[in-house]
Amino acid sequence: MRRLTALSFALAGALAAAPALGQPEISRAEIFEIAVSGVGSPYVWGGGCWDPGDRSWRGADCSGFVAKAWQVPDRSDVTVCSHPYSTWNFYNESTHWDHIDRGAAERGDAYVRRSDGAGHVVLFASGDLSLIH
Repeated sequence: MRRLTALSFALAGALAAAPALGQPEISRAEIFEIAVSGVGSPYVWGGGCWDPGDRSWRGADCSGFVAKAWQVPDRSDVTVCSHPYSTWNFYNESTHWDHIDRGAAERGDAYVRRSDGAGHVVLFASGDLSLIH
């Protein structure tokens, strides 16, 4: 399993160039504000939007949820449906994020797991990292 973090965070060195490549700048607090707005919305495979005022409208899957919370590749309202990345992209690419060590986990980072062609990605809030396999 690999953990990913959005490059828009104030990371050191070469990672600071990411916003120049079109990466929207977003704080960890904003990531969680967006994520919390989706809690209670339906799980929709291939989905990447929700309406905080109408929990019966649309929804997101894991990768659509993380991409929307991170606002990658561009900022968009949570009601604007898009699904730009799958767990394959989160695991294998690093256009708008960087793979980091588990020991450096911070609120707003994401963990992705790929196995046998399938995967899952979650946003990290807090807690015991050993529980994330």
